[in-house]
Amino acid sequence: MDDYLNILRVFEDNVLKLKKRYRWRFDSKSIALVSLQFALSHQPLDLNVFEHVSQTLSKKLSPFSTLKQSEQYFIAASLIIKTDDPIAAIDDFLTQQKALMKEGMIKETVSYYLALMLVEKKAPLSSVGSANQLYRRLKHRHSFMLNRTIFPFVFKITVEQQHNKRLQDEQAVVEVIESNYDQLVKHGFKAGTHLYVMSMVFSLPAFRHHLSHAIQLFKQLSEVNFTIEPEQYLSFAILSHSSFEKKHVIELEILVNDLVKRTKIKQDKKFQKQLAMHMLLIDYLPHQTGASQDVLTLAYELIEVEHMAIMSAVSSSSIGLY
Repeated sequence: MDDYLNILRVFEDNVLKLKKRYRWRFDSKSIALVSLQFALSHQPLDLNVFEHVSQTLSKKLSPFSTLKQSEQYFIAASLIIKTDDPIAAIDDFLTQQKALMKEGMIKETVSYYLALMLVEKKAPLSSVGSANQLYRRLKHRHSFMLNRTIFPFVFKITVEQQHNKRLQDEQAVVEVIESNYDQLVKHGFKAGTHLYVMSMVFSLPAFRHHLSHAIQLFKQLSEVNFTIEPEQYLSFAILSHSSFEKKHVIELEILVNDLVKRTKIKQDKKFQKQLAMHMLLIDYLPHQTGASQDVLTLAYELIEVEHMAIMSAVSSSSIGLY
């Protein structure tokens, strides 16, 4: 819990710093995500460095770039946190984005988030074609529910699945995801994009044996009137990999409500709870039996991808985005 409180304090300080410096240039939801990026990585937010990197990125972007200002800030923060030389990494980032275009990606905002994943060495460029095929199959099943904001998740799932010989064929992956989705809906989870992402997570080798535990835990939490919102489904999927039980729900509720009461940003409570769950997981998971370093790394990466999906939704006016 000490780690959680430290992260929360740093998060609050970061929010105040960014709001004071940027005011109307930076929307509150994006400020929260950038603030959390630095807090979760245990790195200080140096406003001068942050502004230098974001301005350098802005100057190097094409005049026809689809990246809005808030998204540029998010990417600048990621480059500062994830690379040794964020200024030099900007050129690598833009090179990767151009390479994605050659691989058949549409010139859209999501391509920049994939380029970010490539710079961070979490995915090979060769996975783009497979991810496109998987996305088309998933989209064919749910044409109205799924949209391009979840593509970073599809990309991440594709990369992880390619290490699993049993599920190399994208059609087999689709069937597993669909089966997971049907099971979760049957047991009371709310249908929608968030649940579909959760179903994808449970198709991963590291998580596929924990679906039944998640369903059981969801039922137990419902019995004590603790509601898991759709925005928390990804975090809940990760939490189900731990030894979390119903008896821990009081601590969870206190921690989640703590953020809602203490935060200085005006956001809806569902979003605040979503961020609180991210903070809690970073503190909780390392102390759980059965949570290997590989699982912890994957959990952190999935949280980061969720931040990308949220940013994509923030910048879009389309209905039904993540």
